[in-house]
Amino acid sequence: MNEITSLLIQVGVGLLNLIMALITLGVVARFWWRHRHQGLSMGWWILSLAFGAFAIAQTLEFRRLLGEMSSVELSSLEITSRFVFMAILIIGLSRLFDDVIATKQRSLDDAEKTIHLQAEAMRQGQEVQLLYTISQALVGTLELEAVLKDLCRATRELMAADSVSVRLPQPMTDGFRFAVDFGSALESKPDALDPRVDDLCWKVVQAGRPAVIDDVHTHPMFGPETPDWLRSLGAFPLRHGREVIGVLTIVYEDQRAFTEDEQRFIAALADQAAVAVHNAQLHEQTRQLAATDSLTGLANRRHFDEALGIEARRARRYRTATSLLLIDLDHFKQCNDEFGHPAGDAYLEAFANFLGQHTRETDIVARYGGDEFAIIMPNTAPAAARHLAQRIKDSAANFYIERDGHKIQIRASTGIAGWEAGQAISPNELIEAADKAMYADKSTSR
Repeated sequence: MNEITSLLIQVGVGLLNLIMALITLGVVARFWWRHRHQGLSMGWWILSLAFGAFAIAQTLEFRRLLGEMSSVELSSLEITSRFVFMAILIIGLSRLFDDVIATKQRSLDDAEKTIHLQAEAMRQGQEVQLLYTISQALVGTLELEAVLKDLCRATRELMAADSVSVRLPQPMTDGFRFAVDFGSALESKPDALDPRVDDLCWKVVQAGRPAVIDDVHTHPMFGPETPDWLRSLGAFPLRHGREVIGVLTIVYEDQRAFTEDEQRFIAALADQAAVAVHNAQLHEQTRQLAATDSLTGLANRRHFDEALGIEARRARRYRTATSLLLIDLDHFKQCNDEFGHPAGDAYLEAFANFLGQHTRETDIVARYGGDEFAIIMPNTAPAAARHLAQRIKDSAANFYIERDGHKIQIRASTGIAGWEAGQAISPNELIEAADKAMYADKSTSR
């Protein structure tokens, strides 16, 4: 009976060793499977191999016990304590492995988050620096055309775009003032040629929100008939306060998606640029007011003197011809005396519009004095200017306005003077010559 008991005890011990071996192998396999992608160091591999060796040793111990059944007697307490000890050891080491690996993973996650935050902070810092650099460049001048060109160029280079343009709404004409900067591939294909881009920009002005189209060929506003050079398009409002003062458009010849970060950055750039554009607009308006006659809307005497000086220098440098036409309304004082000064002002305003309709775009029309007007005609010889003056005089002979049932018609005297190509005459001499010619015409008429 004792032999049978001893045999059972040894078999039980052998089974316990085998179970320990299987548990150990399971722990090693579980450990390897959970952490196989985490780049274990050599020390962890050695420890795992040690566990494997322990499992093999336990198996060999089981075989030995089976071969020596009568040589060892173990009490149940010793067997139980060995089993509990080994179980606790294996489970503890398994948890230790997991805790160490989890700590390592948390450290890696924290490092990754830190790197991400640092990269995001660096990117935001670069964006702020770019915005500051561009805004400083834009506010460096108050010339509107220069501001628009600099904005287009900087945006195109920054976004690696094929074309960037700025549109400023002009409500009086229901159109846009347009500036554009091209990549070399699009020099002959400005997006101003496609009216659908203007339609999209009007929607941006009205809504005050950006419009981004990754593929215009599939968009209902454009469709497959859109030119090949226009594939992806972004239109961003230039906001000054609550007012949209313009639209910044970015065009790509190839299909391209605008990321959220790019859209946010361009929107911030547009807001910065809007300040510079608004300041330049105010400067241009102020300059126009300073150079414009408040009644007629024509250039005033100050602007006339500056323009004549510029044309004099250009004529001397390039040996070109320039002519000056002076126009005087005869007996204008009688109009004021008979019909009142409001009627006289109305006649001057209407006559200024008449001159604008009968002159060329290159001519500079100015109110020279109270009832005197002047027209600077660049690149025009005196002979050609005389023909223009005669046409104006003939048309002015039939010009009149009606005021309170009265027909007001005033005769105009004209005088022409000019530089022939290569002639050296000062602006004052030209004015004196034109003035003498005008008074000669006035005397002839009388």
